[in-house]
Amino acid sequence: MIAGHGTSHGQDGDWETRPRSRLASKRTVPRYYFHLKDGRTVLDEDGTELLDIHAARKMAVTYSGEVLRDGAGESLWQGDPWRLWVTDRPGGEGKALFTLSLSAVEGEPPPENEIRTMADPN
Repeated sequence: MIAGHGTSHGQDGDWETRPRSRLASKRTVPRYYFHLKDGRTVLDEDGTELLDIHAARKMAVTYSGEVLRDGAGESLWQGDPWRLWVTDRPGGEGKALFTLSLSAVEGEPPPENEIRTMADPN
């Protein structure tokens, strides 16, 4: 339970004051680094602590939406894909956990086979 929003009372006392196991006290929350390429590259040096990879994916989608809503760089419209990638280390180093990318092409329809697939999903 979150402190201040109801506590668990029992023979061990309040949740906040109960002794925690050694295992629980050594558990760390992973830190994820969100890097962006939108005509220029911005490398995350601080990172964000999140519960797990699923929370990092959700954060990546939310952050991408905010950045794109505020105005994608002109490079996106010049054929340079917009990219957000997440690593386990700062400065773009470490293991790449996943990447979101988006590209834009003006005036070019999708390939013919995609048009048929969209029209007839069977």
